Amino acid sequence: MVNSAVPLLSRAWHWLMTSREPVGYRPGQMLNLVARDFRPYACERTSPCSLTVTLPQGLTIEVREKATALFRSFVVCSHFHLQGTTGLQQPVRLRARNGNILGRGGVRFRCKDKNDDSQRLLAVLNCYPHIFAALDDLHFRHLNLRVEQGQWWLEIEHYAASEVISQVPVERRYQKLHHDQRQQLLNVMQMFDELMTRVASEGVTA
Repeated sequence: MVNSAVPLLSRAWHWLMTSREPVGYRPGQMLNLVARDFRPYACERTSPCSLTVTLPQGLTIEVREKATALFRSFVVCSHFHLQGTTGLQQPVRLRARNGNILGRGGVRFRCKDKNDDSQRLLAVLNCYPHIFAALDDLHFRHLNLRVEQGQWWLEIEHYAASEVISQVPVERRYQKLHHDQRQQLLNVMQMFDELMTRVASEGVTA
């Protein structure tokens, strides 16, 4: 009796531990709404769960969706990515959260690597108060700036351009990225592109 129960328990454990898509999740469907929020900019689907937005000034932003399970529901969030080349040699990982949303005041960056390039880039960033002012107005969950092997990546997760889907019954609520929010997001990404372009040409000197 005990031996016969072992395979059943093993299958049950495997089912619980296997990563599964939430019920009602349709990969890439929300990106159709995100693309609509970015009109009239050119949008192109590059995979079922990602698209690129090309701005007139030549900036190309990749949008990736990610589903996260909640209790009896899940949320599909948009992650906005920008990347470029850099002369920085050491790995850099900077993370920011908006303290204004949490009632703790202001945007603060945390440096996860203690090497020289990380500290210098953070010092350079602190010399651009207009970036912090723009971030104060940006309704974002997370912002990550990463450097590795001559490349840099910026990732911003916005509270808008997201969809909450309840599973019982299945109901969808999309939070639109309004025009002013979109402009704030694009302005911030443009600022970081200009900052990293300057770092690439001049080095990390404040």
